[in-house]
Amino acid sequence: DQDGYLKPRFGYSRLASLTNIISGTLLITGAATTGTVTLPVTQATATYPVVLGVFPGAGAPDVTVRITARTTADFAVEISAAPGGANTVTVAFYIPDTTTELGAIVTFAAGVSTVAVVFAVPQVATNYMVNLGVINGTGPPPGVAATWDTPALAGFNINISAAPGAGQTILVAWHAFFPDAVPNTTHGNISFTGAVVQQTVALAAPQADTSYAVVLGAKRGTAGLDVATVYLG
Repeated sequence: DQDGYLKPRFGYSRLASLTNIISGTLLITGAATTGTVTLPVTQATATYPVVLGVFPGAGAPDVTVRITARTTADFAVEISAAPGGANTVTVAFYIPDTTTELGAIVTFAAGVSTVAVVFAVPQVATNYMVNLGVINGTGPPPGVAATWDTPALAGFNINISAAPGAGQTILVAWHAFFPDAVPNTTHGNISFTGAVVQQTVALAAPQADTSYAVVLGAKRGTAGLDVATVYLG
């Protein structure tokens, strides 16, 4: 049942799909640092992009997250630290329909920490936002944070906090979208300045319950910092 709960190897995932769009959550608990999501629809290839968001529950540490493997039927997730005890980290994921949405994957080769994304068709405005997800390449270092910046009609840049070493690659999935007509209806953005490390997002309309998931993408700020972001519920 794609709208129910499926049991991956190390947690539970909630899935939903609409045409070629798939979204849901994976729960990683206790001493585990990995989990597997079984897709409700088998994909044509294993090269699909996955953007991510992390919700560390009460008592769990702030973590970074990456996809370690993809097949046409499932994908594996790893977080940088175990939740510990009875604590839980929730990983939100979204697989865009790349035939109708702006989304793809870029590859970072050895020594490269910035890659330019060029849209197939230039956009009409630069106020779009970008969600990101780090995917295992060839031996990527753990805990890499990905950010984006320099939005232009033709595209934007993606940055990672540590370049791959010799013989290594890192993949970053991206999904670009424009703001809601009514801000924060289903997506939006907030700014952090100075010493601020936490902000509250006020939704345009209250949700029916709090089981919704949030995928994230951090835009590199004026100081040029690459940071990892989490949502706190």
